Amino acid sequence: MKTIQLNGISHKIRFNFNALKDFNSINGGSGLSFNDEMDFGTVLDLAYVGIKEAHRIECKANGVKNDFALEVEDVGEHMTTELMVEVIKILTDDLSGSGKK
Repeated sequence: MKTIQLNGISHKIRFNFNALKDFNSINGGSGLSFNDEMDFGTVLDLAYVGIKEAHRIECKANGVKNDFALEVEDVGEHMTTELMVEVIKILTDDLSGSGKK
């Protein structure tokens, strides 16, 4: 899994179909389309579900309770345009299969 930095704190991030399902749920069921007009809210929601899914995977692998406590607003508080580009790159890598390790 790859990591991103939010306010100096490293967070693992993973995009799979669980994350995309969660994205659809919080995004009102609207689909994901890759284009030059992807808005900030979409990328913010994607970053949030990717971090949430990575945390779930880590907890399961380590046999610990999933104590995920971040809210989408916590992610948005520290989102930058550079981080948005990084999230989209990780998303495309994960969905193409090149991000799995």
